[in-house]
Amino acid sequence: MAQMATVLKVLISSKQLEFQAERSDILNIMKSLPLLAADAAEEWSPEAEAVQNVSVRQASGCSIYIGLFGCIYSYPTILEYEAAAQNPYREMLVYVKDCPNRDESLAAFLEKVKDPTNGRTLVTYRDWESLRSRVEKHLWDAVGRMVEHLLRLGHPPVALGSGGAMERRWRHERQCLIDLGLPSDRELAVRFADGLRQQRPG
Repeated sequence: MAQMATVLKVLISSKQLEFQAERSDILNIMKSLPLLAADAAEEWSPEAEAVQNVSVRQASGCSIYIGLFGCIYSYPTILEYEAAAQNPYREMLVYVKDCPNRDESLAAFLEKVKDPTNGRTLVTYRDWESLRSRVEKHLWDAVGRMVEHLLRLGHPPVALGSGGAMERRWRHERQCLIDLGLPSDRELAVRFADGLRQQRPG
């Protein structure tokens, strides 16, 4: 099958020193996923701009966010999470490592993140090996949800006429998905969805 033009960026966000092994492993996992491109600080080019500003910009522009949290509070990581969460249709995959001595500020932040009503994927784990086999599935599922949502928004509602509340909501939802890097053209979106179904294992 020909390489698909649309590639979705996945930001890997964490305290780098605390999650070196996990970050490296996620990068390896993603090498076999043709629809996704990892966006990790390890691969960013040096810039004159402050790293914190770059990371927030990358979080605001990613298609999927992967957040790794453990024991250490990292203000830049929190900023990345908050920037990514601004788009309600961005897939947020959050992995929280068990930690007996978690920083109090991080613990308070995670309590808010664990809200079951926000629709985010959140998994607590003890050791990475017990989790890593599920990460690829989480990524495939995330892309699938985004694409299916976009396809459901294929045509504007006509029941209430042009410019009504339903149409405004439709335009807003569709724009949020397009801002994540999904195809704006319906035909391209259908082809992307077909490619996803063909490439996804099982």
